[in-house]
Amino acid sequence: MAKSALTIDDDLKTANISRDLKEEITLIRRLKPYIGQCLTMNHDINNPLSGILGYAEFILSEGDALTEDQRSGLEHILKCGERIKHIVESLGDHKLALAEKIDLESITSAYKAYANRVD
Repeated sequence: MAKSALTIDDDLKTANISRDLKEEITLIRRLKPYIGQCLTMNHDINNPLSGILGYAEFILSEGDALTEDQRSGLEHILKCGERIKHIVESLGDHKLALAEKIDLESITSAYKAYANRVD
């Protein structure tokens, strides 16, 4: 299976830089919005998840009348919820670190300086 080529942004097509650099700049431009969406998704998942975990803990703590199956089910909900919370937090931390590393502005200004140089 052949690797599909990345379509280079129009403003880069005629730039006097390597194809690899053109593809890297284009790829970073494409990926940057998804990092922000990922961070928003982290928040959007954690809010209802915190409510679910809180209510499950409350029911479990007040549940002297719970059967063993009900108690076990609530403990399983808490375990799965904590697992989801950890995964989402790890994903958010990773994306935030990635977003901080991607400095599109400096890449773009370096490209513009190089492209506008007088030979």
